[in-house]
Amino acid sequence: MTESFESAAGLPAGWRFVEYTPGNSKATIVSGAAADGTHFLRIVSPKPNHARMVVQVRVTPNRSYRFQVMVKASGTNANMAAVLGMYDQYTVTDSIRTDAQWRPLDLYVKVGPQTTIELTMGLGHFGQLNVGTADFDAVTVTQVSAIPSGATVADLATAAAAPGKPETAAGSTSQGPNKDIWVIVGILVVVGTGAAVFLMLRGDKESTPEADT
Repeated sequence: MTESFESAAGLPAGWRFVEYTPGNSKATIVSGAAADGTHFLRIVSPKPNHARMVVQVRVTPNRSYRFQVMVKASGTNANMAAVLGMYDQYTVTDSIRTDAQWRPLDLYVKVGPQTTIELTMGLGHFGQLNVGTADFDAVTVTQVSAIPSGATVADLATAAAAPGKPETAAGSTSQGPNKDIWVIVGILVVVGTGAAVFLMLRGDKESTPEADT
């Protein structure tokens, strides 16, 4: 897979934008001094957020892939800034914080039994909300026979889902602090009802005369 954002003014077909806090960030295709061609992807977060673009890619099971993107960033805080990762997985690359020049980021993926994977280009991370601007261009996903020593690797055969609130394309979902209390109350009601029914049935059985034999 390759993508340099040159074919259309909008986001590529099938790509989706995900935010931890909906409305705090924006993703657009802009024209300018791109790494490849004249257009690139830009994520802007005026307010702290974990914002990322997600793309699904078909893969061959039990193979390894290199996900490489040219990246720039500016105006970020000390948290994780412009990074590459996997959707709903914690593993990410090192951060890019400078816009002096385009710099490559590489994430290697051991896909395990998967036939599709979801890759992300983001500003911020789980528990690492960030602000500023992150630019991405010259996206490639290629199958590799070996992974370099010291590379960042996402192993989908063993990876666990990222911690924290579940997130969706529309943003995060949450439940109030009283959820556990109501679960306990519900269990007690069910147990109490069952006990009452048992005692009633037992009383009926003891009062019912036996048939003559």
